[in-house]
Amino acid sequence: MLKAIRWKIHVHTVLRKNGTYRNIVRDILSIKYRRATNDIYKNIGFRVADSLGLKFSTGTPSESLLEVFAEKMYDIPDCIPAEGQLVLDAGAYYGDTSIFWSKLHNAKVIAFEPLEDVFKILSENISLNEADVVAYNKALGDGGGHLREQTRHYAICRKRNFIQKCKN
Repeated sequence: MLKAIRWKIHVHTVLRKNGTYRNIVRDILSIKYRRATNDIYKNIGFRVADSLGLKFSTGTPSESLLEVFAEKMYDIPDCIPAEGQLVLDAGAYYGDTSIFWSKLHNAKVIAFEPLEDVFKILSENISLNEADVVAYNKALGDGGGHLREQTRHYAICRKRNFIQKCKN
């Protein structure tokens, strides 16, 4: 129960920071209202990216944009590249972070994404934003072999590990 309350507070905090106000008590008491709040929350990443003048393919998961643009996952002073600095994005996913660094921080980005279907959307997103990103449909690693299909959960954990390394 405590986890659910923490999550509800988190959702409402993100919504409020991005200009959307919902009644948290009503959200807890009414399932219909809660579903509407959840729909707003899920799409806020697209809305915030759009307000920044960024465009993303409909194939881009809204959760990626939510984390990068609404929750500001990478807005950590020691991790922001200087203008013109080169950034390697290993496991670029749909390009949300590459585009964040390129368009909002004027960095030059080299992105690597091994999954072909994801790479197609990454390329489309780079093109839509005319971002200074060079993308490769390759995996990075210290050996040869085969790449197993990664899950969305793994990609998010990977990004969170990056945050931890930057803070230390």
